[in-house]
Amino acid sequence: MGSGKSTLGEALAEALQYQFCDTDRLVEQAVGMTIPEMVKQKGWEYFRKEEQKILYSTEDLHNMVIATGGGMPAFGYNIQWMKANGLVMWLEVSARELARRLAPQQHLRPLLAGFPAERLEESLQQLQDKRRVYYEQAHVTLRSDHLGVAQLVDALSGR
Repeated sequence: MGSGKSTLGEALAEALQYQFCDTDRLVEQAVGMTIPEMVKQKGWEYFRKEEQKILYSTEDLHNMVIATGGGMPAFGYNIQWMKANGLVMWLEVSARELARRLAPQQHLRPLLAGFPAERLEESLQQLQDKRRVYYEQAHVTLRSDHLGVAQLVDALSGR
């Protein structure tokens, strides 16, 4: 969340002449409501199951860059499935940088809604620590706190 997956994914797809999709947008389209609405009305478990359905539906796609939600690798066996079906990249961003990026939109993010604003960085660090075991399984890790999209695309596309 806030690492730049969608922004970088679109730019990388363009550089590679691939298609791009964002699983969050696909879930919203499939269910017919936004993720905040879905979580509020149906709960996190429902959202995670719908998200997993979308992930599994990408199995036969080729030449595609897919941006997933930040929690997707930590649900069920998703990280193993992702690794078996594609090249998994982790955009590692510090909790401090994420807090800076996400603070203005904290109220729009269901997962952040319960975090006190003054403890956002600490809360994000705890979330990262919880998910790290999944993220570290990625094939590629890019530490991207201070890199721009063009630099990241160059690093990933081999330019």
